[in-house]
Amino acid sequence: MALCEKYFCDFCALLRLILNSPPECVNYVEDDIKINEALRLLAGAMVLLSVILTVYVNRNFLWLTAFVGANLLQSAFTRWCPAIWLFKKFGLKES
Repeated sequence: MALCEKYFCDFCALLRLILNSPPECVNYVEDDIKINEALRLLAGAMVLLSVILTVYVNRNFLWLTAFVGANLLQSAFTRWCPAIWLFKKFGLKES
């Protein structure tokens, strides 16, 4: 196994651990996170990150916000989203 494959597998394992194991102090989570929740979490985080980067780093990060919005619009019409493919690879279940 190549070194980069090992680190990618370690990264995937870490993401599975984070997404499938909520902290014990969160009592309202009954099941593991599903693909739809993960997709909303990713989109919201990317929009907030791009706004913060726009304010504090460079206003060209608004293009990231536009890309996330365009991807959400595209996925609404085509029912295909690259992030869903990635979440399935990480082992998340459909709702």
